[in-house]
Amino acid sequence: MTSAPTTEGHVAPPPRIEIEGPPEARGRQYGEQAGTLIAHGATFYQGLLEARGLEWGAVMDTARVMLSRLEEVRPVQMTEIRAIAAGAGMDPAEVLLINGRSEVLNAGTIDTKEREITAEDREALDDGCTAGVVLGERTADGVLIHAQNWDWRPECAAFTVVLVVRREDGPDVMTFVEAGGLARAGMNSAGVAITGNNLSIEGESWEKPGIPLSIIRRLALEAEGFSDSLGAVAQSPRSIANNMTLSLSEAEGEIINLETTPAEVFWQVPENGILTHANHFVTEAARAKIRDRGVVEGMNSLYRDRRLRLNLEKAGQKIDVETFKTALADKFGAPRGVLRWPQDSGTNRISATVASIIMKPAERKMWVRQQPYLPGDYAEYSF
Repeated sequence: MTSAPTTEGHVAPPPRIEIEGPPEARGRQYGEQAGTLIAHGATFYQGLLEARGLEWGAVMDTARVMLSRLEEVRPVQMTEIRAIAAGAGMDPAEVLLINGRSEVLNAGTIDTKEREITAEDREALDDGCTAGVVLGERTADGVLIHAQNWDWRPECAAFTVVLVVRREDGPDVMTFVEAGGLARAGMNSAGVAITGNNLSIEGESWEKPGIPLSIIRRLALEAEGFSDSLGAVAQSPRSIANNMTLSLSEAEGEIINLETTPAEVFWQVPENGILTHANHFVTEAARAKIRDRGVVEGMNSLYRDRRLRLNLEKAGQKIDVETFKTALADKFGAPRGVLRWPQDSGTNRISATVASIIMKPAERKMWVRQQPYLPGDYAEYSF
């Protein structure tokens, strides 16, 4: 179940891992099947965080605070995390860190004696992402399409999986995610899909600990209906800002984008059947109220959002999966475009499009292309 480098220098498509049963059983299955990849991810993040001056003991203490908060508000997901760790032979805090790495990267650790994450650190930990969803009214076959470029550290492509969760207590789930994570980009058998994009504001801290973004996304996919999926995002306690785009493929579909902070939620709806989002706040209420740290530190977000929409609009009413493949490969503004590739500038700021993900929830299909800046093609998954 490992993903090994190919002769072209990029990793193979992520392995498909299927788990079933109640939370404890499926968590143990996940850990047993993906244990090598989960350990790889934990080791990678330890090295990355220590290179940025964070002491590993403080990172683990922070992960345990998140574990405690998760046990308090979402004990079912806590059970699954502990079972994943047991199956992989790891500390639950290490598995929780994989789910909550954004919280540590953006908010630092709970130990106030530790050096806080600085602006220089955040620049080095450059986290992009460009997402787009199109309603059936604009697609060639009348079926909603939901897609994203996930931009982050290129090394992460070596420990991703496509996880299928067969559930006894709700819709089945398929998600592309770092091994050990509960969800990243994914969809469920009820037609709900979700992707997430990094946002950054002043004042992100551990004053009121939340639960990890990966777990919030899983909660959205485990919900029984679209309203409950939106509620899972809006009502979950959060430590940092994040953008989450949710869609429902019923009929011609619906799209609601939620720009979230630890205290507030701002919403965005599609224009002319299309919604795109990158890494800055776009809702008027948020722009009037929030100091958007992310847009200043990553100005390319302003055109990535627009370029994705422009390239989708070109297809008129005939947008299809191939349209998205082309749009997600747009190189305008290179190397910081919709498609980005690693640029070693002598600093630690190395970010790339780890994967392009395209979903048709109504058909329960997902296409994933890892490291799309290299030769290769999309792998198809279904559930």
